[in-house]
Amino acid sequence: MFEELVHSVLEQWSHVAETFFHGIQAPKILSVLIPIVPAAYGVFIKWRSSGYRLLDRIEEFLGRQEKRLEESRESVASLFRCPSPARSLEEPTFDARAVSRSLRKMDWGFGAAAVNDLHGAIAISSNQVLLAQKQMEEFKRRQALAHLLLGAKHASRNIQDPEERRASREAALEHFNAAIEIDPNDVDAIEYAGMMLLELANPAGALERFNQLISLRLAAGGTPLARAYRLQATTFETLPSPALANASAALGNALSVLPPSEAMERALTFEHRGNVRVKQGFLPAANTCFQHALTIYQGFRSTPAGSAGLERVNAAIAKINRSQNAAADGAAQPQEPPPPVGPSSNWIAKLARPNG
Repeated sequence: MFEELVHSVLEQWSHVAETFFHGIQAPKILSVLIPIVPAAYGVFIKWRSSGYRLLDRIEEFLGRQEKRLEESRESVASLFRCPSPARSLEEPTFDARAVSRSLRKMDWGFGAAAVNDLHGAIAISSNQVLLAQKQMEEFKRRQALAHLLLGAKHASRNIQDPEERRASREAALEHFNAAIEIDPNDVDAIEYAGMMLLELANPAGALERFNQLISLRLAAGGTPLARAYRLQATTFETLPSPALANASAALGNALSVLPPSEAMERALTFEHRGNVRVKQGFLPAANTCFQHALTIYQGFRSTPAGSAGLERVNAAIAKINRSQNAAADGAAQPQEPPPPVGPSSNWIAKLARPNG
């Protein structure tokens, strides 16, 4: 709309320029050159719109082809000769002259030209089928993306009321499951659905989703697979009977697939594994994990994430040291001798009594 308006204004300007400079010798060249601007602009607009016009022409061409095919089908049906006492099976089902005449009438050409044109119609129809299939897949991807965005919208709501929060997470899960129905191998939808199940206190369902996610990401590896292992580890921790050994093993798998460039992810994974080791009661192993995380966080201490990580890890290490020192002090404290028992103790007590 705007481009057409500008184009019209420039056309009017060319007419005004031609009228104004009419009869003037020196500017006559300008009167020739000035109309070139709107003319060039008009060519540009047509070029910009050529793709849309081409699409319209394609639709018109396909419409004509479809109409021809429909009319030809009716024509061929009228030429079909059913076997009867007047026609034996040895005679052709269709009369050659009648078929050729019908093809010419339907603009399919004559003889070999008609055959080639009909083969072209088959090729066009086959291409249209392939195009329709591609468009269907594209429509499905768009639909799945819309479900993912709607689910993310519901999942992002920070609601304090437990019932409303649960309702928003259930709505998000419904959208993520809808995306999975469209594409069962949509790793993003599977990951988000598992997270919603985890937030909805359904760790068993979440674990099933994360196991599926790991299977789909095994071939690609890298950070996405490591994140899937971390989610699996978190789920193991939240089971009614926490499987801490499985959680630690999952975090070990995450560390093994993380690329060296993902330093912060590695630090978070070490820190996570350290927390699991603390829950298991393996304080030396936990301290080792925290020390690895500490080394990485120190390289990012100038960033907010690195600074926060340093604070958490230093606090965890200090807590481990206090626990170990308390245990060492308890073991080193001298034990009071047990009170004497037996006859000898009674005899000493008698000696200590005053006479009388």
